[in-house]
Amino acid sequence: MTQPAIDYAARGWAVFACLPRSKEPATPHGFKDASKDPAKVAEQFARMPSANIGIATGAASGVWVLDIDPRNGGDESIRKLAADGRELGETLIAITGGGGLHYFYRVNGAPVRCRSNLWPGVDVKGDGGYIVAPGSIHPSGESYEWMNEKPIVDAPDWLLQAVTVEPAKPEPKPIKVSSGDTSKTLAALLQIKTTDKADGSRRLYTAACRCVEHGLSDADALAAIRAYSLVRPFPRDWTDAQIIQRIRDAEAKVTRGAAMITESPTPRVNTPQHFPVDVLPEPVRSFVKEASKAIGCDTSYAALPLLSALAACIGNTRRIQLKRAWTEPPILWTAIVGESGTLKSPPFRLAMKPIRKRQGEALKRQETAMAEYEIASAQYEKAYAEWKRKKSTYDQPPTKPEPPHAERIIVSDVTVEGLVPILLDNPRGLLLGRDELSGWIGSFDRYVGNKGGADAAHWLSMHNAESIIVDRKTGTPRTIFVPSASVCVCGTIQPRILERVIGDHWCPVNGF
Repeated sequence: MTQPAIDYAARGWAVFACLPRSKEPATPHGFKDASKDPAKVAEQFARMPSANIGIATGAASGVWVLDIDPRNGGDESIRKLAADGRELGETLIAITGGGGLHYFYRVNGAPVRCRSNLWPGVDVKGDGGYIVAPGSIHPSGESYEWMNEKPIVDAPDWLLQAVTVEPAKPEPKPIKVSSGDTSKTLAALLQIKTTDKADGSRRLYTAACRCVEHGLSDADALAAIRAYSLVRPFPRDWTDAQIIQRIRDAEAKVTRGAAMITESPTPRVNTPQHFPVDVLPEPVRSFVKEASKAIGCDTSYAALPLLSALAACIGNTRRIQLKRAWTEPPILWTAIVGESGTLKSPPFRLAMKPIRKRQGEALKRQETAMAEYEIASAQYEKAYAEWKRKKSTYDQPPTKPEPPHAERIIVSDVTVEGLVPILLDNPRGLLLGRDELSGWIGSFDRYVGNKGGADAAHWLSMHNAESIIVDRKTGTPRTIFVPSASVCVCGTIQPRILERVIGDHWCPVNGF
């Protein structure tokens, strides 16, 4: 993969090495180590010839990329845009190893920043981001390839406006303050657990029922629901007439004023507790305090991924015995859940830095071991041929060398089928670290389309370090048995994305 990387640098793109079959940077500072110097790129890839190729996007390379992921609805989003007359234009396109598309556009004028979910399944890779380029291998074994050889063009005006203009936040509408029970009703609305499906009409109906139960007039109920929607937005906008109609529907179902008759103390939202940093041992405690202070984030943002990483380092070597027949493995699944712009990624990357550095060093050792193995294999073949030629019944045949196993510590974009051979070679266990966990959950059963049932069951087994058996369609061996599959998980995700990817259609079915 060295030559494509050199060619990209010669083209003026900032190139850096990623771990083989991974999107994780193999360099100490990630995409910040990217270079446009072909000689430096050649030197970097000479140390790891099987590395994947990363390209820093945005001003660093003069290109930004529209990343379309069909697994999360990206293809459907593009079809809807095209139906509205918004075409993406003729430009350079790459096919990703995961089956998505990368549309390349010139950086021309206004800076383009990274953005997740511009539309469902469509991300923007600009300043501060990167993509994995053709010449690389996906964890699934599929190759990244160029779809065409068209020149890179400016993005269409409508698209450029969409990626450079921040979405306007709606002005809060005036809220009528009721002299009755509006405040208590609003507190009850904030306790609603109903999950949105499609347009959120079911949650709106539940909110209307609460307003009727608290005896609110139409005007007060409308004000309460509007106030509630500012805190818990609906997937779509509802007109006043539509909300009033839901109130009429609710009156046929629930008793007006019922909550006032059997009124319980007003639910109160508890003050969030601070993360218990002081219970952490040194030097972990100091790291969490100093990292969160330097980044300006909550201490939990720095602590959670670090705890998962530490648990993965222990892996299958230890278990805690709670009772005579009850033991628990040190497996932690943690997620930093926060809105966009709340500094989720910087502490996550900082916690992953030593893990990725260690993984890079291990892969370098693997490169050396493979080179030595190839030499030993050649010597074995020669010695074996000589032994057969002599046909001696007294001399023992030469010993065939064993191929070295790659030491793996962290994985990111991987299927269960691709993960089990890695677990078999690394019995201590692994860490799955992803800056965006929706891609991990969305990958469940990506090739069979059965809504994640089988993969979710395997992942739940890995959460408990249980044994798993996977039958593969290709590869050797076809059946793989892992006696104790230990995988810790950490990453980041936005609340609404979390709600979408792990909603009601998941949990009742498989317990995930």
